[in-house]
Amino acid sequence: CLEKGDIIDLVAPASPAPREALENGIRWIERNGFIARVPENIIRTDVFFAAPLKEQLEQLKAAIYSDSKMIWSLRGGYGSMRLIPHMLKWKRPKTPKLFM
Repeated sequence: CLEKGDIIDLVAPASPAPREALENGIRWIERNGFIARVPENIIRTDVFFAAPLKEQLEQLKAAIYSDSKMIWSLRGGYGSMRLIPHMLKWKRPKTPKLFM
């Protein structure tokens, strides 16, 4: 359950979202009393993806093992599938999170 003041990590595991969509999402999160935590290079287009695979994995892993209560994916889809084989090697986080 989310409470005001909780941290929401934003990630972009697939294709890039428009900068305006990212900014609107951050405003919505903050307007509703939460804290948006956004990686510095969340959108750095790498042909079809928001960032190179290594960066996407680092950002997602940081969010999974962070102190946030929720992970908000900017976009989903085909690009996220390439992360799954790498994620299967990770340890299960100690605290479950909402993932949207």
